[in-house]
Amino acid sequence: MEQHIEMIKKWLTINTVSEKVIPTGLTSSLKPQPSKNITVKPRPIGKKSKNCKYVLKILTCGPLFTELKNSIDIYLLQEHWLFHCQLKLLNDILHNYNCIGKAVDSNDPITPWRMPRGYGGTAILWKKDLDSIVTPLTIGNNRIQCIEINGDPNLIVISVYLPCKSSTNIQTEFQECIDLLNEIMTTYEQTHQIIIGGDFNEEIFGSNSSMRQKYIVTFMDEHRLCTKQVGKTFISANGSDCTAIDYILFQETFKESIINISKCEFTANISDHYPLLLSLDFEIPKSSNKKTEFKPKVKVKWDKADLSKYTEIINEGLLTSLQDMKTKDDIEKAIRNKKTAFYYWKVNGRPTDCLDPFLFEKKITTQELRKLCRVEAAQKRIQDRNEIIVASSSNKTLFYKLIKQQRGKLSRRIDELNVGDNIYNTPDQIMEGWKKHFGQLAENTLDENFDTNYLKITENEYKNIIEHCSKILDNLQLQYKKLLKQILSLNINVADPAVYLISGLLPTEAEIHLKILTMFGNITRANKKSSEWRLAERQLQIKSMDSNSWFIDMKKICIKYDLENPLSLLYNELSKGKWKKMTITAVHKYWTTRINEEIMYYSSMKYIPKSSFKVGKIHPLALSNSANQRDINRIPIRIKIATGTYILQTNRAVYNQNIVDPTCKLCDQAEETLSHFLLCCKALDQIRTPILKNIICKCSELLALQYTNIQLDILQLIINPFHYACSDESEIDISCKIEPLCRQLIHNLQ
Repeated sequence: MEQHIEMIKKWLTINTVSEKVIPTGLTSSLKPQPSKNITVKPRPIGKKSKNCKYVLKILTCGPLFTELKNSIDIYLLQEHWLFHCQLKLLNDILHNYNCIGKAVDSNDPITPWRMPRGYGGTAILWKKDLDSIVTPLTIGNNRIQCIEINGDPNLIVISVYLPCKSSTNIQTEFQECIDLLNEIMTTYEQTHQIIIGGDFNEEIFGSNSSMRQKYIVTFMDEHRLCTKQVGKTFISANGSDCTAIDYILFQETFKESIINISKCEFTANISDHYPLLLSLDFEIPKSSNKKTEFKPKVKVKWDKADLSKYTEIINEGLLTSLQDMKTKDDIEKAIRNKKTAFYYWKVNGRPTDCLDPFLFEKKITTQELRKLCRVEAAQKRIQDRNEIIVASSSNKTLFYKLIKQQRGKLSRRIDELNVGDNIYNTPDQIMEGWKKHFGQLAENTLDENFDTNYLKITENEYKNIIEHCSKILDNLQLQYKKLLKQILSLNINVADPAVYLISGLLPTEAEIHLKILTMFGNITRANKKSSEWRLAERQLQIKSMDSNSWFIDMKKICIKYDLENPLSLLYNELSKGKWKKMTITAVHKYWTTRINEEIMYYSSMKYIPKSSFKVGKIHPLALSNSANQRDINRIPIRIKIATGTYILQTNRAVYNQNIVDPTCKLCDQAEETLSHFLLCCKALDQIRTPILKNIICKCSELLALQYTNIQLDILQLIINPFHYACSDESEIDISCKIEPLCRQLIHNLQ
């Protein structure tokens, strides 16, 4: 059976009537009004609601459908401007049509109150007569709506609304939609005839040679899609036809089934697009009409019936029923006979002689009753077995009934357990037997067809990847520290905490951990039906701490920074701000404590007090108060002295393989230690004395205001005067008045 399926697209754009431009040739008297034939029941909206006018605009399509009546089988709609909670209004447009649609917020529906101005959206309407062959599909994004129609061949109908040129991220979003269409075509083009209709927002036959046009044309060429030029389909604001951006695409292999594609001019059309009409030859299978078939009552023609067969079937049914009734009657009769025989046996003194007629009658009636009970029990077992055989898998009542019967009473227990050739009787032995049994089940068994060589190769590759990644991370940390040392003009052998203390930066490990925690935070805020969220839930629930899973590594990070269980964080979603604050605070606290503790274990850092490291704060020793290049050039030697990496004669004597004299080469009187170099070397007295007096004078003035009783260590004061800073104000004073003098002294002495 053949039937024409006619599809029309672009019948409606949701704009107010006052804003809609009437197509050329139509007068203002033809402006559409709400149709009386369409009953739309939107949810109650207050008079002051901004959403009311957008909901009521769906009524303006009434005159168009009144004009078309039932001449169209399928409608492809674009730009219905409804949100997800309003899609049900599409079903109220035509009472003899069903609808499926998508809104711009279908992936993340907004609340039904205080909705913004609507935009976009796609939908498909079809006659209810076609329900038996139409299957809505969920493929594509919110700009693509698809249905499948069963026939010969099967048909995929796609309503598409591509992004316009004025939208943001136009090229990326446009290409994404085309890629989705390409995926749909690749999936169904071998088994289905595919029709794509909609607003492409781009001229296919134009000469502009834009990236968008090339992308569409390439897509059409790859899948051998064709269309027909029907002229300009879009009406500009001045009422003139300006461009063709609406098309219906079809496969070249099914070109013969396309009867016609035409541009229609309906008087009731209020859109700024002309509707396109497709006539298609399509064969609907006969099975699709089962829903509407009329089944008349059948009258038995007894003169032509096989009465003997009918009599046989009736008799079999009656015999079965009579047997059931007879069995019950026989059991009741046997019970009465048993009670009567027992009564007479009891009244006559309970005789025990086997030849006594009353005892004999009692035994006979008991045997007869037991026989009938066994027969009834056997029939019951057969009925139960047949019930299980014919029962469906969704019969939960029967399932739980069988489970309950299988478990039995709680008083039942195992008295003996056989495992292999061993028998276990006592409770302890039975537990040992179970342990042995399940241990055997857990052992690996060799499969002759299993490729063990491939397994070994895979395991080796996996181990190599893990080892290689570990080496990369280790190398990354080394290069990171090396780069910081070069920037600070420090020796390569300087203590690692000194690098972080001076720069105020975190180690590479901490930065990577922050990135991992940020990514997990994004997963916790994702949709609970998303693959990432479900994978995180599964891995965190079933994987052990020995696993190499990314989520287990993240779990170890949470333990390291004293954060909550990641599974709890997954279920109890935190906002982005709270998550960021929690993770950054935890990571900074951990590394601040750790670096400050490590400083105490390095003798070269003894002049820098603990608790000096603060994340993001450069140490004042490495800061300059001015842009004076001379002052900046003094910073490297200043930092080397503070971090204990300035090479003196005593250092050469200790670490040199050859014998080196640790005596100061300037004065030749004592070993050249740091205190000797800065305070005692007589060869440098002429340089040291005036600057040192100035330092002591300035320091006395500043510290006298802060401390009542303090003993100054001159060496500590020269190397790190900020040791005596008790507040931010005093730190600023030291930085401006004392630190420049200390830098000058060290620079002049070198």
